[in-house]
Amino acid sequence: MPIVRDILESTPDGSIASINCFILKRVTALLKIDCRFILSSEVDVEDCSGDDRLVKLCKTISPGASYLSGNGGAKYQDKNKFLEAGLGFKYLIFVHPIYRQNIETFMPGRSILDAFFHIGIDGARK
Repeated sequence: MPIVRDILESTPDGSIASINCFILKRVTALLKIDCRFILSSEVDVEDCSGDDRLVKLCKTISPGASYLSGNGGAKYQDKNKFLEAGLGFKYLIFVHPIYRQNIETFMPGRSILDAFFHIGIDGARK
């Protein structure tokens, strides 16, 4: 797929984090997802960790917003810390969309590139 080749060929050298950020920005642009990306390293949260770090990030970036957590976070996150800080807190219940793959049984959890190759960018966008 020429678009994927273009992304990979234009990926800058650097840390895995910077490469990942570059690819995420390109993929969200292809999918026409309007995002604002902020690196946590650009926010003053050095003095805390875990839930306290997430609360501080949320309050700094978007006071009064809600934190959206994967449902696996229920095992280790303290929802009350967010609520006490005046933030909302919700769990994402992700239902993987099923699309045509070149295998007999659908295999979820693959990269967005899998969807690009099997159903194209427009199909992945839907």
